Amino acid sequence: MPQIIVNGFDPSYNVRSVYGPGVYFANKAQYSSGYMFASRPGEPTFMFLADVLMGTKGVDNHIGPGIFTTVHADGAFPRYMIAFHKEAR
Repeated sequence: MPQIIVNGFDPSYNVRSVYGPGVYFANKAQYSSGYMFASRPGEPTFMFLADVLMGTKGVDNHIGPGIFTTVHADGAFPRYMIAFHKEAR
């Protein structure tokens, strides 16, 4: 997280590319939370709320996309870091 806060999102870290290379963003937090894991049980998980530049590609549905990707390091900017416990009800 500190690297993203300081340097932004780096597409070269993506080693699993379902829709091709790049950094992936979802417009619904629920989708992204499925990929999040706490470092230790009971600790919070973290998510970034980001601004994604127009011109990035919607990859899951071209008419009403919910997942976007950019191959450019400057294609998105982290705005907020959100911490929460996934086990909380």
